[in-house]
Amino acid sequence: MSDHIEPDFADTIYEFACKLPQTIRPDILVFVVVYATGKFNEGDDMLLRLKTFLSPRMSGPSRFGATLCAIAALDYVLQRAASTARDCHPMLHTLAEQFPELGAVVLGHPLRARHFSQALDDWKEIRRDLITPQTLEDFEDKCLRPPTLRSGTT
Repeated sequence: MSDHIEPDFADTIYEFACKLPQTIRPDILVFVVVYATGKFNEGDDMLLRLKTFLSPRMSGPSRFGATLCAIAALDYVLQRAASTARDCHPMLHTLAEQFPELGAVVLGHPLRARHFSQALDDWKEIRRDLITPQTLEDFEDKCLRPPTLRSGTT
């Protein structure tokens, strides 16, 4: 194991969620929280739910599992949201022709699509540079293995 300080993935995930633009944050976080926790209560503060789910008070398998679930949910939800936002633009125009009250949705769509795309790019950068397969293994070792086994001694 290397001598580097392992990042706190919970903090990284929470900070990323906090920085999501308000135009897309509720959409992203509701799915991330539901997929990661399996629970949803209308009116919940999704940022607070995410922070609680990733609580550093948890340890061992619970901490690692919660972190892994949140990472996987973000991987999926951001990819899906960005691709859906790109693909649904023509459909929105057709719907707006039939239902003029959807005009505001159509007008706001390009901004939201850019925000989804940028959020995905930002998340991919975090996954490439910080939350990598190796750093996840190191985090797993930290969470699941006793210190004597982590140091390589028996």
